[in-house]
Amino acid sequence: MNALYSLYDALLSIDVPADKAKAVVSAMEQEMSGVLATKSDLQGTQLLLRQELTATRDLLKQEIDTARVSLKQELATTRDSLRQEIAAVRDSLKQEIAAVRDSLKQEITAVRDSLTQEITALRQSSESQFKVFEGKFEVFEQKLELLRSSMTIRLGWMFFVGMGLLFTALKLT
Repeated sequence: MNALYSLYDALLSIDVPADKAKAVVSAMEQEMSGVLATKSDLQGTQLLLRQELTATRDLLKQEIDTARVSLKQELATTRDSLRQEIAAVRDSLKQEIAAVRDSLKQEITAVRDSLTQEITALRQSSESQFKVFEGKFEVFEQKLELLRSSMTIRLGWMFFVGMGLLFTALKLT
């Protein structure tokens, strides 16, 4: 306000009529009161700003807490779902492995029986022919050795395949 009085005195000192100097000072006072903020205006604005910031912070905390709870629930649901799926896959693999194991046992038994029958038949045939052809005994021994080698290779191959399947199945579980 002192500035307005000084302005009024300055206008009077340069020979501006008193009524016009009052009009200029009043217009300036009205302009300053509409445009310039007072200390109380600033304090009120600061208080409103603090209240808005506090409200925003509280709202953000609530939203974050809600999101956290929702995320925990989603994670728990997903975890439970994954556990169930893993258990189902594990059970399925166990059943498949058991089926493959049983199938391999049956196949190996069938091959063993078949080879045993073939060897028995070959022995009987060789014994009857041995009596007839004693000179060709050495040829029969070679054939028997080849048959034994073939049987060993077949059984070894089957064992190798069976073990490979077993270890593969075990690795998957």
